[in-house]
Amino acid sequence: GGGQGDVTKTHMLWNLDSKAPSNIASPLVVDGRLFVVKKGGISACFDAATGKTIWPRKRIRNLGNYYASPIAGDGKIYVTGENGFLVVLKQGPKPVVLAKNDMGESCIATPAIADGRIYVRTLTKLYCISNEAKK
Repeated sequence: GGGQGDVTKTHMLWNLDSKAPSNIASPLVVDGRLFVVKKGGISACFDAATGKTIWPRKRIRNLGNYYASPIAGDGKIYVTGENGFLVVLKQGPKPVVLAKNDMGESCIATPAIADGRIYVRTLTKLYCISNEAKK
């Protein structure tokens, strides 16, 4: 912000260039970490302030394309693949897969979180996931 014209030399803090495995899904910044994911389930994490690698390219146990952007909530990162799997990672300095949930059909929309619920849209359905269902 606050610049005009080419601000590459005056306003850019860092550039991941070819180190960042993200080609479609928007990156996620949470707890000072920048998380990215791309085709093949390849993810990486960087320090948001410096660009320093926190973890290099790692697979998150779900091959496929990623059009939906990752989201964060309740100390977890949720990553939705086009193949219909919603991978849940522990939020932190290491890529720890907590769960891999099959939504039953393709997912290309970014999930939403509101009021303790996660909303996941597949090609033909909208799911609402909540602890309320356990009651």
